[in-house]
Amino acid sequence: MEDFQQPKPTAKKRPVVLLVVIGIAGFALIVALSLLARNSAFMDYNYALAIAAKAENFGCPKMIDESTRLDSVKARHDRIYSYYYSFVDMSSEDIENENFCEDWELSIIENITAMKEVQEFGKNGVTLTFDIKDKTAEHLCTVTLSPEKYYKPQSN
Repeated sequence: MEDFQQPKPTAKKRPVVLLVVIGIAGFALIVALSLLARNSAFMDYNYALAIAAKAENFGCPKMIDESTRLDSVKARHDRIYSYYYSFVDMSSEDIENENFCEDWELSIIENITAMKEVQEFGKNGVTLTFDIKDKTAEHLCTVTLSPEKYYKPQSN
């Protein structure tokens, strides 16, 4: 009878841990830079957004769920922060919902209103854009959210 051997741990967990660490570091960097930019006459908030985008792009592309991939983010002029997504398993023909963009916008707003880093963006007047492409890189839609749509000031 052969001895039962425990499976050896694999290196597959390392990328997940690395992504979590990068995410936490990115969040801390965003908060620190936003506080610095808000309290400093020498630092423009657009610069803080550019640094945050560089940190977030370090982990891209990354799967958000089984069908959605975050390809990249970009900080643009005038406090615009853009997210670029792709569906990895759907083409435009697979989407039967004629209100897809409107439904996607509502879903985004519902998901981001509780995120501290996104609320920090809203507090600083950042407009968010979300661009989605299908698996063939065909553009499906772009959702633009002004701070008024997603920022919920905390009542003290």
